[in-house]
Amino acid sequence: MPPGSVMKLVAALALLEAGREEASYTCRGQHLDRFGVERPCWNREGHGEVRLRTALGLSCNAWFYEQAPHIRWERYRALALELGIGAPWPRDQPLKVVDELPLEVAAADLPDVVVGDHPSVRVTPLSLLRAVSVIASRGLLIEPRFHGPSERTLTSLDRGALELLALGMEEATQSGTLLGALPPGVAAKTGTAPRPGGLGTRGFVVGYFPIGRPRYAFVVVKDRGRGAKDAAPFARAMVAAEARP
Repeated sequence: MPPGSVMKLVAALALLEAGREEASYTCRGQHLDRFGVERPCWNREGHGEVRLRTALGLSCNAWFYEQAPHIRWERYRALALELGIGAPWPRDQPLKVVDELPLEVAAADLPDVVVGDHPSVRVTPLSLLRAVSVIASRGLLIEPRFHGPSERTLTSLDRGALELLALGMEEATQSGTLLGALPPGVAAKTGTAPRPGGLGTRGFVVGYFPIGRPRYAFVVVKDRGRGAKDAAPFARAMVAAEARP
């Protein structure tokens, strides 16, 4: 399924490599790209001046649209694979549905791709769970298993870059899109993507907890709704259930 703004985590890695961590853009609720296409930010009133970490916490579409020309698709795709998105699954755990990451993306489509709204990019929730494990552990990809111990693989991703992604996810729960939606000690990222056929939207929340010493990673998909509004209550219930003595 199209993953929505969860894919901004991959875009952020690519932009960190491109030296865009301190790139500033003033979001006024919409963005006009170099091809003359105007796209709205989800916050029509705008987010004001934004940089990478805050753009993750606020999930600011306009900032990522502005930075899209600095992303090379082949590198974005390689980083997604390192995170486990689009990567193959272990032979003893075959899945009938796999991720879809195109080999090429037209420059005019890149803004929609980096915010996870383009139909050419489709991701399984289990792959998103792998990606969260890499961020939570600062580099260790943990394969979700239905039975037996999880397989763990050390990625080549920069630990400092993963730390900044983690801080952006913490900011989302402390002052961003998930403010007041999740208990303290949780790092998370929201996503909202159009459902095929124009049938509304699908909501996501991905994250991990506790922040200091992560033990759990999670992915919540609300088939009809939005990330922060409709998927977050289920994420909150899961976190609360695990926190009970």
